[in-house]
Amino acid sequence: MTLFSKHIRFWICFISAGIFLPLGAKAYRFLSMQRELQNAALPSLPAHTVTLLETSHGNNLTRQMTIIYARRADGSTVRVNRMADSFSRTGETENKAIRLATGVYINSYSDVNMKNTRIRDANDQMVKGHALAQADPTSNCTKNFSGTTTLLIPAKYQGMDTVEGYPALKTITETGGSLWTDWCAPAFGCDIVKHHVDFNDGGYSDQIATQLEPGEPDPALFDVANMQEASPLKIATASAQLHHRTVSDRLLPNIMETEKKYQRLKPQNP
Repeated sequence: MTLFSKHIRFWICFISAGIFLPLGAKAYRFLSMQRELQNAALPSLPAHTVTLLETSHGNNLTRQMTIIYARRADGSTVRVNRMADSFSRTGETENKAIRLATGVYINSYSDVNMKNTRIRDANDQMVKGHALAQADPTSNCTKNFSGTTTLLIPAKYQGMDTVEGYPALKTITETGGSLWTDWCAPAFGCDIVKHHVDFNDGGYSDQIATQLEPGEPDPALFDVANMQEASPLKIATASAQLHHRTVSDRLLPNIMETEKKYQRLKPQNP
């Protein structure tokens, strides 16, 4: 005696196929993407340094910050945010986000003289995927090296403009009621060389280039050798104590997610 009739067995097979075939197709596409990333050559972008002065106006306050984007010929990048800070030993705070071509990521915070390091293999899909997601200068910064759009939020392209004598793609994006205008220069790896935003509360902010330098950046921009290795939670707690406050409940979930990632990818002998 058979357990199921032919009719029932047919429907079991039909339903199973409906469930597992799409999963198999997704798995195949995922593996194909992994192979493509594994075999893809890392894109080459020009070495450069972009220095911007950001001035923000709002709530009867005016704040300034220096922003630096730098890229080495080997593909390593750093973003530096530098601002006045009366609690810091030097009177300013400098935060760095370093992404080395070898797969090492470093975030540093000068106010507490600490850094955290995460290590991935240079052939890790995430490392290669980030590289291929970079804007391609040959497309005038409208597409990334994977051939898709560089914009997560639909923007209105305004065509090529000029910033400090360099061609730059101008885009306008509306998000959350605020209007963002960016200029990205192919000569500088499609980094932003000018920026303006009108916030929905009436405030506004500008980033103006103070220096655009082709060629290898200053090695000091990547130097964090004298900083203490610490977890993201320890750094956030130390910075909050220095500034006489507590870690924000709003930021704590994000900090804890970063903490988990750090514990998984931290150096074994920091």
